[in-house]
Amino acid sequence: MSASRRLQLLEWAQQSGSWIIEDDYDSEYRYESMPIASLQGLDSQSRVIYIGTFSKVLFPSLRIGYMVIPPDLVNHFIRVRRTMDLATPNLYQAVLTDFMREGHFARHLRRMRLVYGERRAALVDSIRKEFGSILEVHGAEAGMHLAVTLPKGFSDREIAVRACT
Repeated sequence: MSASRRLQLLEWAQQSGSWIIEDDYDSEYRYESMPIASLQGLDSQSRVIYIGTFSKVLFPSLRIGYMVIPPDLVNHFIRVRRTMDLATPNLYQAVLTDFMREGHFARHLRRMRLVYGERRAALVDSIRKEFGSILEVHGAEAGMHLAVTLPKGFSDREIAVRACT
């Protein structure tokens, strides 16, 4: 979404008394440009609830997520959290805190950005080598996923079989 469109969305949320839930799940992995500013970072009216997880950037079994909540909603969220789950994994949170304070998290992200960028480039190159301009690749500039557009008459199953061989 362009910067002006993002600002329009924030303006709409303010005017309508709504909140925006922003799941910025792949901002750590941008390969071809600078990261895009989060809506929450642009939000001066406290209309954005920003959510994220460490599962993708560290390892899936960690199961620790986070939320950046507008100040006027914090108490509501605390009540809901306490109602839903009383067993917060304090040990994992403490270890993660130390990991971040000591700079290991930032180093890990830099290293993984290079690794995943190389893997993504190899995948995109392989798709283009195997299929030429038949398949249009989307989303190659960020994240841990991408999509392709199949022209009419192509079988996704056949392409999946070809990709496995």
